[in-house]
Amino acid sequence: VKLKMDIDGQTLPYRPEGYTPNVTVESAGGLTLDAITLTYYKDGATSGSTDIPVAVGSYRVVATLKYGGDGNYIENSEFSFEIVNSINITDSNHDAVLLRAASLYIKTQQDNLNSALRP
Repeated sequence: VKLKMDIDGQTLPYRPEGYTPNVTVESAGGLTLDAITLTYYKDGATSGSTDIPVAVGSYRVVATLKYGGDGNYIENSEFSFEIVNSINITDSNHDAVLLRAASLYIKTQQDNLNSALRP
């Protein structure tokens, strides 16, 4: 069995509902996704969960067959992704967030200009 996962290697912004990876079976010999279990290991943990991850952190996803035999194995059985904090802009903090972002941008541009003008 050969698998592909759409969020493999990605950094994703936090969202309360988490992320359900879209797993594709590329070659299966008749097996379907129903025969595969995804287990999520957060931040290097040795015990995992089959629950969809919702917390900020780095995840390793291991795909295993629910049933099988000696001839059934998964070629691409491990994937990884990361969920990171995101800025939540609401009506109440919209102007403050934009003002802070603009001042950081201006400071960065000034620093770049000063560096370029130094002999």
